Order: sequence, then C-alpha cells, then structure tokens
Amino acid sequence: MLGCINHSVKPVTTLVWLLTLLWGPTVWKTEGISFKSCYQNVRHPQTIFCQRQSIDNVSAISDLPNDTTALNLSNNHLHFLPAKSFSFLPNLEELRLDQNHISSISGLAFQGLSSLRVLNLSNNVLKEFPQSAGKFLTKLVVLILSNNQFKSLCSQGFPHLFSLQKLDISFNPLKDGNMSCLTILESLDVLLAQGIGNKSFQSPFSFKPHLNRLDFSRNNLTTLPYNNPKRTINVTHMDLSWNRLSSPAAIAHLNPESLDLRNNLINVTQLLSDSSWAPNLQSISLSLQSNLSGYESLPTLCDALTARHVMALRLTDGQDFEPKGVFQACSSLFFLDLSQNNIQLPQLFTCDQPLEVLKTLKLDYNHIRDLHFCSDYKQQPKLPNLTSLNLKHNHIFFIPSGLFSGMPKLTTLNLAENNIGFINCSAFSELKHLEELVLFRNAIQVLYDATFQGLSNLKVLKLRNNRLRSLYNNTFGSLPSLCVLDLGGNSVEYIAPGTFQRLPKLTYLYLDRNQLKEVLRGMFFGLQKLQILDLVSNNLRFRDGASPPFQELSGLQTLKLQKQQPHGIRKIPGDLFLGLRSLKQLYLSSNKLYSLNSLPLLVLHNLTHLEMSDMCNGKARMPNTTFSSLLKLTTLVLENFGLTEIQKATFNIPSLWDLVLTNNMIQTVPSDIETFLPSLRFLDIRFNPLACTCANENFRHWAIFSSVHVILFYHIKCPPGMASSKKTQFLAHGQPAVCVNPTEFLAFITTTAVLIGVLGGALGYGKGRWYFLYGYYMLRIWLKEIQLRKTGLKKYRYDAFVSYSSQDGDWVFEQLVPQLERGDEEDDGGRPCQLCLHHRDFLPGQTIVSNIVEAVYTSRKTLCVVSPHYFNSEWCSMEVQVALYRLFDEHNDLLVLVFLEAPPTWALSAFHKLRQVVRRRTYLQWPSEPSQQKVFWARLRLSLQLPERHDAEDSCLL
Repeated sequence: MLGCINHSVKPVTTLVWLLTLLWGPTVWKTEGISFKSCYQNVRHPQTIFCQRQSIDNVSAISDLPNDTTALNLSNNHLHFLPAKSFSFLPNLEELRLDQNHISSISGLAFQGLSSLRVLNLSNNVLKEFPQSAGKFLTKLVVLILSNNQFKSLCSQGFPHLFSLQKLDISFNPLKDGNMSCLTILESLDVLLAQGIGNKSFQSPFSFKPHLNRLDFSRNNLTTLPYNNPKRTINVTHMDLSWNRLSSPAAIAHLNPESLDLRNNLINVTQLLSDSSWAPNLQSISLSLQSNLSGYESLPTLCDALTARHVMALRLTDGQDFEPKGVFQACSSLFFLDLSQNNIQLPQLFTCDQPLEVLKTLKLDYNHIRDLHFCSDYKQQPKLPNLTSLNLKHNHIFFIPSGLFSGMPKLTTLNLAENNIGFINCSAFSELKHLEELVLFRNAIQVLYDATFQGLSNLKVLKLRNNRLRSLYNNTFGSLPSLCVLDLGGNSVEYIAPGTFQRLPKLTYLYLDRNQLKEVLRGMFFGLQKLQILDLVSNNLRFRDGASPPFQELSGLQTLKLQKQQPHGIRKIPGDLFLGLRSLKQLYLSSNKLYSLNSLPLLVLHNLTHLEMSDMCNGKARMPNTTFSSLLKLTTLVLENFGLTEIQKATFNIPSLWDLVLTNNMIQTVPSDIETFLPSLRFLDIRFNPLACTCANENFRHWAIFSSVHVILFYHIKCPPGMASSKKTQFLAHGQPAVCVNPTEFLAFITTTAVLIGVLGGALGYGKGRWYFLYGYYMLRIWLKEIQLRKTGLKKYRYDAFVSYSSQDGDWVFEQLVPQLERGDEEDDGGRPCQLCLHHRDFLPGQTIVSNIVEAVYTSRKTLCVVSPHYFNSEWCSMEVQVALYRLFDEHNDLLVLVFLEAPPTWALSAFHKLRQVVRRRTYLQWPSEPSQQKVFWARLRLSLQLPERHDAEDSCLL
C-alpha cells in the first residue's frame, strides 16, 4: 500500500515508513503487552498462556513482561531449549513445557530462573536433563519428567536441586538399573516412578527417612533391592500395585503407614500376623483374588487388621463377591472401601452387635440392587458413628423405610447414578445430621411433601438429571438449613408459587435444562439470601406488562438466562430485572434478540460482569444508552453479537476492564478507543473482518504500544479476500501502512527532504537507487491525484490496464485480447473493449514507472492476470501497488483478479495488501474445462463493468 488518507497520523509516521522502505522490515522493540503468541489471564495478569500456538522457538515469547510468574507453553512444537531461554523472566515460578517435541536442553537453558518452583517437562522426547541445568534451579520444588526417553537417572542434573520435594520420572525406559543417585535429594518428599520397568531396580538403593510418598506401581517388579537389607525403610505412603511381588520377604523391611499391594502375588495374611512387620501400618489396599486367595481368607484378614488396629482397608477385584457378614470382625476399621467389585448383595455385617469405629463406607461401582447390609434380612446395621456412605453407580431401584435407622450420624449420603424411581416417605426421616444428599442421574419422577422429612440439617441436595416435572410448595418445607439445591437437567414445567419459601438459607439454586416456560409471580418468594440462580436452557419467555419475575431476589448476585429454547429470548421487557439491586453477574448469551431495549439494564447499578454472546440475528443495532448506567461494569462479553462497529456513544464505559468482541462483523476500531474506555486492560477482537487499511492504522499502533492487552493480536488475520498469509498477519507484521494527511504533506516534505538527499547521494546506484526512484514516483502519483481532483472530470483512454507477467503472454495474446477486444456479439452481446498492454501502449522514451502510473490512471480498471510467475515479477508488484493507491483514494472497486491457477496461501505473502482490499466477487478462476469458459468470459466482462454497446462512443468519458 502506497498511501492513504488519515487525518490523525503525524509526519513522523511517514518518516518511519521511509526508513522501513529503504532498509526493509525491521523488528522494533515495543513497550506494549499485545504478545505475538500468548495472552494473559484476565484476572491474574502475571499468568501467561501460550499453549497450542504452534510455537517452535522460544524467541516467539521474547515479548512477554518480565514480571510473569506462571507460563504455560504446553502443546507446542518446541524441539530445543537454548541457553538463557527464559532469562528475561526472572520472576517465573511455574513453567509448563509438557507435550512438545523437546529432545535437547542446553545446560544454560534455565539460567536466570532463580525463583522457579515448578517445572513440567513431561510428554517430550528428552534423553537427559543436563548436569549443569540444575544449578540454576536451586528453589525448584516440583520437577515432572514423566513420559520421556530417559534411560539413566544418575547422569541427570539432580545434585543441585536442593529444594526439590516432588520428582516424577514415571513411564521412562530406564535401563541403567541404578536409582541410588536419588538419595542426594535431601528434601525429596514425593517420588513417582510408575512404569519405568524392573531393570531400573537392579542396583540397591535407599531412601531418606522423611520420604512421604513413594509410587513404584506398574513396574513388573519381583523384588525390591536395598542398600542395607537390615535397615527399615520408612515411607509414609507406598504404592506397589500392579507388580509381581510374590514373597513376603520382598517387602519385609518396609514400614509404611499406607501400603497399596493390589494386583501382586503376595499373600499378606502371613505378614499381617507378624506384629513386628510395619508396626505403623494404618491403611492397606489389596486385591481379593491375588492377595487373599479368595473369600475364605477374609475372616483371617479382618482378625489380623483388628489385632494391629489398622484403620483403613481398600479391597478390589472381587468376582461375584458375597461378603455374608464377614466384615463384622473388622472392628478396628474407620474406613472401608469395597468399590469396583461385583457385589450384588451387600451383606457386610452380621449386625448382632454395633461397629462403633467405622466412619466411611464406600460401595460405589458395584452391582447392588437390594440394600440389605446384614446377613439377617430382618436386622438393620448398627453403625452409630458412620458419617459417609457412598452407593454411587449401582442398580438400586428404591429406598425403603428404615434403611438408615442404624446410621444416626450420617452426614454424607451418595446415591447417584442408580435407577431409583421411588423413595419411601420415611426413608431419610432418622438422618437428623445429614448435610449432603446426592441423588443425581436417577429416575425420580415425583417428590412428596414428606420425602425429605427429618432432614433439618441438610445443606446440599442434588437432584440433577432425574425425571421431575412439577414442584409443589411443601416439597422442600422440611429443609430450613438448605444452602445448595440442584434441580438441573430434569423436565420441570411447573414450579408452584412458594415452593422455595421455607428455604431461608438457600444460596445456590440450579434450575437449568428444564422445561420452564415462564417465571410465575411468587416463584422465588422467601429467597432473600439467594446469590446464584441458574435458569439456562429452559423455554422462558418474558412479556411486557407482566409482573417483574425477579423482584423478590434483592440479594441475588448471579443470574444465568442463556440458551432459552427453542429460539431464545426474543425480547427483554424494560422491567425484567427490577428488584435485582445486588446483581453483579448477568449471563444472557445464546438468545436471538430481535431488538435490544436499553431499559432492562438501567436498574443494574452494581453489575460488574455481563455476557451477551451468540445473540447474532444479523447486524445488531445497540441503543446508545444500553450500558450508560453500568458504572461498575468491568467485564463485557459480546461474542458473535452481530456488531459492525464500536461506537463511542454505546461503549462509553469508564470502568470497563475486559472487553470481548470476537466473531462479530467489525471492520475498524476507533482511533480514540482509549478515550471512552480509559480503564480497558484486555481486548479480544479476534475473528472479525478487520480491514487492513489506513482506517485501522491507529488501532495497529495502539495495540502494539499501549498498555492494553489485545488478545493474540499478532494472530489476527485479514478476512478472506483481503491480504493475508501464513507468515504475514494483519498489520502487526511487515511494513507499516503509509497513511498521510494531505494538510501535513508540506511538513512531511520538510522533514524528509534532507534525509532523501543524503541517502540518495550515499546509496548511488543499485537497490538503493531503485528505492529512491520508487519514492520519487510515489510523490508523482500523489501530485497527479491532486491534479485529477481539481479537474473534476476524469477521461479514460482504456477500459482496463492489463498487468501480467511476460511469461503468461501466450494466454494474454491468444485468449484474453481476442475475447475482449473482438467483442463477439453472438456470444455475449458485448462491445469491443479497449485494453492497455505494456508491450503495445507504453510510450517510448519514458521510464517504466512513469508508464505504469500513466496506464493505471488512464484506465477505468486494472486487470491482474495472476499466476506463479506473477509473484516473482518486480514490475507486477509495482503495477499492483500503484493500482492500490488509486483504489484507496477513490474507494471504488478498481481491481479485477484473474487467477490462471489456484494460488497457494503462502504465495500471496508479497501481495498481502492486495488481498486486503479486493472484494471476493472480483475473483475469477480460469476454468480448465472448455464448457465453462463461456461463463468465465461473461463474468469477466461483468466484473469490468463495460457500458452497453450504445454507449460505446462515449465509454471512455465518466
């Protein structure tokens, strides 16, 4: 682009352009925070996200601020970390480099990261962690190296990691059989070494006495070597599951508090009977088949656990498990986990005496149908101190009366993901201390007045994804302490007024994904403390003149009304939000409003967060006063709203901090946006057809240099049909546009005349001389345009100037010229067209540049014959740029493109501004099929806008 009219750009802008023109594109160091490949966390600006940005070199993040504390570079294409990769981020505390292709790390890669505490290098192809790398990570607490290609541990840079507390080396093909080097990690608290193979344990090793967690699972181990076989290994939590340990001697020297031996071959009954083994054991996880040799060992196991006062047992891998009261003998257990077995009848206890100790019982993911916990069907279990019972994901159909009578202290009951369709009205009546009841994903159709009778201390009730259709005013009357009520995902069509009036403490109410058609007066009566109301995906409609539905919710802080079906809320009455004095967050997205009234929002003086995304119903018109009363608004999300412009009168929101405008139809950003959004810190305007013209030159400069973070600004592309490519994005890359104010042209001449003279004399001939002449002819173009404006009437000698590469001359002479200049009347009824061809019509004695300028300005249009040869022609580039100057100045569609073959996207990088300004309807593709060529010629004549035949004599006068 050679020049545009812009009344806000100073002569110094053109001076910068001239320097760029003479020496080519330059990388300028900016002070802004619109990063090339990353974006900030809106609420935590010191956290930077760069994941999934196809970054293949750390230089791509060199523009990040030096106060960054957390950086996510996962899921990119990094292969190598060079020296001082992150030295410009001295405050970095957390660094994620997982899921890249890193195969090598310089020993100086982490130099300068003295504050780093967490480093994640998992899921790469590393074979070593350089010895010298660790000396720069003296404060590192967590190092994750899992899923790499390490074959050795002792050659890694661990010696300097004095502060390391957690190391994950899982799933590496270690072969050196030596883990002794890990003993130097004095502060190590957690070691995860899953799936590293049994060859990693061929050499003896020992651990520091304070090691808290050790995970050696999935290693196919048959033994555990030690440096000192007589020394006891004190590890608090040890996981040896999914190995092949068979001899009790293999773990004889372990002294854990928690031990997982599932899917091994060790029969632990013998070990447990030895009181000298693991005297501190409190919790053990076993497989019924491999560790106990079947059900007959359960009584012996319970006796051993009771004798040793073990408090927690996890038992899995049961096949057709029938306990038959065996766990009555496990009288020392506080925690019993029998999940993921095949239990059908949970007859765990004899129930002849109470189990005073048991507090948590897990029976989830079994096949339980009949809830009888006692071997005698006539008895109920006596679990006086049980606080948590989990029966999730079984085959329970109903809850009988008195089932929980022997569990008076139960506080959490999970019955989710069953087939419960009926609940006896007195089923929960004795659970006076129950605080959380989970019933989601069942088949409950009706709730009665007495269903929850007796649950006076219940705080959380989850009934999501059942089959409820109606709610009545006494259903929840016995729940005065309820804080969370989740009724989402049902088929509720009717809620009687007063249904929630006896829930004075209710804070969160979820009614999303139901079939509500209206909010009746009094529906939310009594909910003075309600803070969150979720009505997403119902069938709600609101009528003018109806009583304001939310006026009783004076304390409500969040209201969600997204995705009303089938077509969304079409109109918002002016008094819809009346009474919502405390509302801070409002979600209205995915509703197809056919008009937006500004009145509803005027009463929301405390609103801080507003989302109105996916409401596009064509081009949206927003009243100027829409947000005028929202003096505390900090976040506004208008994604896919149908906006075509950012109007100052509408967006005059001084408090706004975060503005999201993605997927709209905005072509230009106001040059004075910072004046009416003074507090703005984050702007997301991706996926808009932003014009790559001078109209956005101020926005480009502002986005790069201001303190506002334009999210992924350097990834914003021109719309289809405008100049863009894989390498040249929007206006953020390449040469800045030249936007000259005519009234300041004299200042431009004064500023640059001396520089032109000096540089012209210094450069002499060659490339410098060419650029000097180039600038001279651009000045001639500008002066010529002024002259044409003064004359008023433009006379054209030609219908079109044909810009083409000499290597495409055969097609021009054999196809184009005969068709257009002959004007076959039988085919299309057109008149002959007068073309300007450089080999025929350029004036001898003049320079090529002069002839190009004359040809463009004496032709009605410029016709570009584009092929791969075209992109390599220096003169074709000149012809296009002169035509673009005229196009920008006259604001007419003066360019017609004919592609002889479909061009690759990368090939247009040199002509990115051409793609920015040429409309899609002027693209023509030369068809290879003869049957389609007649249509092609008709479309080409239409694109050239040739006058009818009776105007032929005056066709060159416009």
